[in-house]
Amino acid sequence: PLVLWGADKFAEKIAKEEFIYGLFFGGMIILLAYNLFLYASVKDECYLYYLVYLGGVTVFELIEIGHGAIHFNVIVEATGKEYVSAIIWVAMWGGTKFFTSFLDIPNRHPRLKIIFDVSLWLIAIFFVISLFKRDHMSVIWVALFAIFFFSLLIVTTVYCLWKVTETAHFLFFACSFNAIGMVPYAAVLNKV
Repeated sequence: PLVLWGADKFAEKIAKEEFIYGLFFGGMIILLAYNLFLYASVKDECYLYYLVYLGGVTVFELIEIGHGAIHFNVIVEATGKEYVSAIIWVAMWGGTKFFTSFLDIPNRHPRLKIIFDVSLWLIAIFFVISLFKRDHMSVIWVALFAIFFFSLLIVTTVYCLWKVTETAHFLFFACSFNAIGMVPYAAVLNKV
């Protein structure tokens, strides 16, 4: 429904939204800085991949909600809304590399490594395609692929839990929440 706001109520609503955005983006910046520090001190590539994932998600959120257009005009002008699918592919690449590194998939589960290697190649190919095909369909394709892919990640973490991989329970909850968040996003994009 259409709502007309009085000036005072609208300013109050905007102030609350800005506070919540500040908490979210401040938290993301803290996570980025913390993981950068961990990577610099420990030199574990896992933290570098997590930085790529977090950076991609943060830039996506800045652009998607339009908040970045006000505060980070240089980023938005350089990338623009038409590159949002490419940014998501970068985040998915970083997230996949983090996932496989964190669970030590190459050493503990070599057959799963093949699946994730193919997934990484698909993500790279779709990233390149999304640089040239910058329309609504590329974002829908990202959303549909992400639903399938997060389902694969959840199944993989359950398998790793079954095979007693100590770190799998952390990623099970992270992948589950990501998948839960991606389903409504994909539904809105597909006008369901």
